[in-house]
Amino acid sequence: MNLDFSRQSKGKGKQNPLLMTESNDKPKNDFRRNIKLTDPIFYKIRALMKVKDFKQYELIDVMADLFVSNLSEKERVFYEYQLEEITRSEEESKK
Repeated sequence: MNLDFSRQSKGKGKQNPLLMTESNDKPKNDFRRNIKLTDPIFYKIRALMKVKDFKQYELIDVMADLFVSNLSEKERVFYEYQLEEITRSEEESKK
């Protein structure tokens, strides 16, 4: 039995070599506008912003880059695939 749930089997985009289950993507802008933070995490971000003169989005970008730099090779391949797919999807929806 073939359990390939990748976008390729649905006729959209490239096949994801690492996808093993169906995606639970949120609606387009739901995640972007509603990132929930616990109080301790919010306090850490505010404290870091006092140490370094960053805007919130700049600090989150730096933290994401640090996180990505610590991914395994397999995770990095999956991350790069997902980033490409999300970027393509978001750009298409802007048109």
